[in-house]
Amino acid sequence: MATDLETLIQTAATRYGLDASLFKRMLVAESNLRPDLVNPKSGAAGIAQFMPGTAAQFKINPFVPEEAVPAAAQYLRQNLDRFGGDYDKALAAYNWGPGNVARYGMNAMPVETQNYIVKIRGADSSPMMLAGGRGNAPTPQDIPRPAVADIMLPTLPDVAMPNVPRPPPPGNALASLFFQAAKNVQPQEV
Repeated sequence: MATDLETLIQTAATRYGLDASLFKRMLVAESNLRPDLVNPKSGAAGIAQFMPGTAAQFKINPFVPEEAVPAAAQYLRQNLDRFGGDYDKALAAYNWGPGNVARYGMNAMPVETQNYIVKIRGADSSPMMLAGGRGNAPTPQDIPRPAVADIMLPTLPDVAMPNVPRPPPPGNALASLFFQAAKNVQPQEV
């Protein structure tokens, strides 16, 4: 059966212009190539883990690999076409639903879907790379960071406390707080 399944996967991938290795990894991520698998939580079934509505849409029995594998390849191809050839978005659509990807975008996808994509794509993808479906991770320079002077410090209540320095007014550099505190602390004998 393994050889027949390999041939079935290769044939379906070729027919729909998919990377056969990626398509097989997707099926492994879905069911570990088990045609009898049913997800008790979601109701997804078969080797390609079709939801009942999607299986009905493709007019297939999800438990029959000869029907489910080509339908899965066709569905992945439809998602690739819909999302401009972006494999991350196509895989997210296969797992989370194309409507969710279109409506909410890649930043809102569940962690389960992010992990699903990373499992299939491996080094080609990561959760940071998935942000916005850009396909490349932001560099540290892309991540905005506030200037030290912009960090707001909490305001302390006006309570007379000897030898306790008060913070500078908000907007001053954080470092000045430390220098001021160090200057005001009196050494004490123990």
